[in-house]
Amino acid sequence: MRLKEVIGIICMGVWIAAGVMAMNWFGFTNHPHDPLWSLGAAIALLTIIVVGVAIFFAVAKESPWVWFGESDSN
Repeated sequence: MRLKEVIGIICMGVWIAAGVMAMNWFGFTNHPHDPLWSLGAAIALLTIIVVGVAIFFAVAKESPWVWFGESDSN
């Protein structure tokens, strides 16, 4: 694994951890049987994960798409 990928995974993990902490801070865990809160939590969780993946690709750039034998200079 290249350094860009490791940094991308760390940034993604920090973002997702902060998002889950924010969800707990807003009180999503206090309303498990309310359909609107559940829908909001699902949308928030999907958004957090998609943005986390976008952060990974923004940090790692083309590194995840390059095979190890092609070019190790990245």
